[in-house]
Amino acid sequence: MTYPAGQVPRAPNASDLPPKILDPRRDGVSRARRVAAAIFIAFGAALYLTTRAGFAAGSNGALVSTCLLGGVILLALAIDSVIRPVEAGARAAAAALNELSGALEALRRSEREQRILAELGAALSPLRYETSLADVAPLVARELADLVIFFVVQADGELHRVAAATRDPAQAWIADAIMTSLRATVHPAHPARQVLRERRPIITRFAAGSLEEAAENPEHLRALRALRIQSAAIVPLDAGDTCHGALALVSSGHAFAEAELPLALEIGRRCALLVESARLHRLEKAAIQARDEVLAIVAHDLRNPLGTMMLQVDLLRRPPGQLERRSMEPVDELEDGLRRMSRLLQDLLDVTRLESGHITLNRTRIAPAEVIAEACRSQSLQVRVRSLELRTDVAADLPAVWADRSRVLQVFENLIGNATKFTTAGNISLGAKAEPGEVVFWVADTGLGIAAEDVSRVFDRFWQASRAQRNGVGLGLAIVREIVEAHGGRLWVESELGSGSRFFFTLPLMPAV
Repeated sequence: MTYPAGQVPRAPNASDLPPKILDPRRDGVSRARRVAAAIFIAFGAALYLTTRAGFAAGSNGALVSTCLLGGVILLALAIDSVIRPVEAGARAAAAALNELSGALEALRRSEREQRILAELGAALSPLRYETSLADVAPLVARELADLVIFFVVQADGELHRVAAATRDPAQAWIADAIMTSLRATVHPAHPARQVLRERRPIITRFAAGSLEEAAENPEHLRALRALRIQSAAIVPLDAGDTCHGALALVSSGHAFAEAELPLALEIGRRCALLVESARLHRLEKAAIQARDEVLAIVAHDLRNPLGTMMLQVDLLRRPPGQLERRSMEPVDELEDGLRRMSRLLQDLLDVTRLESGHITLNRTRIAPAEVIAEACRSQSLQVRVRSLELRTDVAADLPAVWADRSRVLQVFENLIGNATKFTTAGNISLGAKAEPGEVVFWVADTGLGIAAEDVSRVFDRFWQASRAQRNGVGLGLAIVREIVEAHGGRLWVESELGSGSRFFFTLPLMPAV
């Protein structure tokens, strides 16, 4: 059953029960005693009157004694018949009350555990790993222990203290002393290392004089004495097949019991998932940074030799000294290769800018028919050299779009280039039509098509289908996606293996003035 926020019913407790059933044994016995007393008084009065009447009538002592004995027997039987069922009912009621009290206690314990875990979930965040465990430690200390310490395995395999907190804010200096006066690396004999090795919790009790053995320096000893430690429980930070460290709970008020370990183990498991997620996040960021640095270096270092080669090609094409036609073919091939290299370099630079959010859009009013015509002119040569036909299918009177002209041409260039790679015969067509609030553009081909299992991945960076001709680095479609999404548009593909592909993208209409 669910309840509105702030209206979750409170678990009942003993003070909520009616006063009459708080102690049914005592209440029933008291009632039985009152009934027995009344019967006793009644029989006593009857016997007194009977005896007095007998003596007055001249009865002898034997008759009086017989009456008295019979009266006592009847009185005892009457009292027993009243007290026996009342005591049985009192015992049953007491057992029911004990069972109810146990159920209420279990309910309160469950509610407390759920509340702690809910607060823990709000505090854990893989993207704030450096502060998350420091945020969790005070929460755990407030609910479970007087002192909490987190130990986490580092990249070099060493176990380090990474966070500590106390329940009492006035004793916060104790946590600070432990974190600052001790080495970050945990001592080889520390029980946290045993928990890390064996991956099972341990409970330790401290006797008088044992603090001196546990302390690593005078400041540490002063902190331990100030806390008056009685017991400690250490649980592993387990996530799957890996133990990422340990969580130590220290108490000065009571000795930890086995019944307290399940909650501590669950807290440890959730903190271990945080550590694992944070580790993977850091690895991903490091890999992306390393890749971007390589891309930037490659792009920078190749620009100069490419520029020199392009200049030499341009000089070869200039008169005088016109070359024979047959000798111009190597020049054409060289120029085509240089343009592809230049395009690849531009893609590498673009993907780095797009990922860092540094892309800028110079939006202007663009007529869809004009930008499609310009894309056809610029790409017609590479389509013709592959013996393909370039077609257009543009609806009449299309409204203007609000976009960066050079970036839109880059989208068409990448889509047409991708189509020419995988189309050996037939045609490539460009088109556009109006939709509410946007214009839908497309580039279609009659090429190889895309397998159904690959459709969802075609816009991923550095991904290429296994059947693809690997004459690129797999960035063109990823850049198309980034550019379209930067304009606030949408991008999708419809394809079937062996039947060609059709790539769609949208651009927003020119805003009303």
